[in-house]
Amino acid sequence: MINRLNHLQPLKPTLMKKIKVFTVMLVLTLGLTNFTYGQSKFYGQWTANCPGEKINSSTVQFCDLCPVSKQNISSVEINGFKLSISEENISLDIDNKVTTVPYTWDSNTESMQFTFNNRTFVFKVLSTTDPNLIILKNAEGNLVVLTRK
Repeated sequence: MINRLNHLQPLKPTLMKKIKVFTVMLVLTLGLTNFTYGQSKFYGQWTANCPGEKINSSTVQFCDLCPVSKQNISSVEINGFKLSISEENISLDIDNKVTTVPYTWDSNTESMQFTFNNRTFVFKVLSTTDPNLIILKNAEGNLVVLTRK
């Protein structure tokens, strides 16, 4: 068996270099494609709704991004809002006031971070089987459900 392998010659250095360059280019291309798709899949116009989590008999917890309006001395109303996401910015339309802020995207964790009203928000972006529905989840486990407009 060893004698049969003696006739094989090593690859020429120029061919090895071409193979290495091709491999590096392929890895970079696939990496950039994944980054672009991962972030771009949620570009567009969205309606945001804020589901609450019942903590106890008198407390329901919502994401701090969700607008709250006081109804009376003992109750509040949690409202939805409109959201627009582009490559670099998020526009939040809350109570008919539009605010545009930059955000950063972490492709490793598929999460986004931005500052709104002097507060920093970090959300993991949870994909669903419906391309028109995305869920944002913060570190406390609060959710914002996005429905594509």
